Amino acid sequence: MNGIERHLVDGLSLLRRRGTAPVICLHGIGSRSDSWREMFSALPDGRGAVAWDMPGYQGSRPIATPVPEAVHYAECLRDLVVALGLGPCVMIGHSLGALVAGAFVRIAPEQVSGLILADPALGYAEKSSEAKAKVFERVVAFHDLGAEEYARQRAARLLSESASAEALSIVQSGMSALHEPAYARAVHMLAHGNLYADLRHWHGPIHFISGAQDIVTPPAGTHDLAERLAAPFDLIAPAGHASYVERPRAFADLVARICDSWEY
Repeated sequence: MNGIERHLVDGLSLLRRRGTAPVICLHGIGSRSDSWREMFSALPDGRGAVAWDMPGYQGSRPIATPVPEAVHYAECLRDLVVALGLGPCVMIGHSLGALVAGAFVRIAPEQVSGLILADPALGYAEKSSEAKAKVFERVVAFHDLGAEEYARQRAARLLSESASAEALSIVQSGMSALHEPAYARAVHMLAHGNLYADLRHWHGPIHFISGAQDIVTPPAGTHDLAERLAAPFDLIAPAGHASYVERPRAFADLVARICDSWEY
């Protein structure tokens, strides 16, 4: 499909569409690199793209520490970017991937030419202990239900009511492929993340996107963060939390427009 290939580099699984000015795409907590395929195919001809599988996800080696924070994933990603020989790139972080992107620009800002954060997870570092405990309840539910049933019950929440059966299948298959240890570590990262604290140190271009019907990370919170950072904000409608899965063409067109505005 448009030259999209799977690779294993330094123990990390990834999808790659070869081309110029590649974008680096970071999936969320219940997803995987395959979820970006349709968006990759909708990008303009010649535009490169890379989507990794976060450590512990779909063939990628696990993260070394059992209690990781976003910076630990960002360090793995930095090593991967270097191994691939990529220059400064636009980085797209979706949901939990936004926390990794935020940590990445703190430790390797020279590797990033711009940030696009879609339906971002803001993190729970400054939330109450009760709110953090509720986040960890996800791991208990995953353990009790198993991956397939957990995915069956939760997948539709990531989409709008008008989503296609194909979009639901992509979301549900990605979630059902989760492994409990990797999921538990990603939940720990979410519970201790603070996206705003990381982004305060970033002085390059940044743009926020939300699915208009996102009930997981509602647009109002993303819009508030964009205003705090004096950054542009766009809605994709109709679309839920998995906006790039539900509306890949609209998402790709918006990414292309944003990238063009930064490159010229």
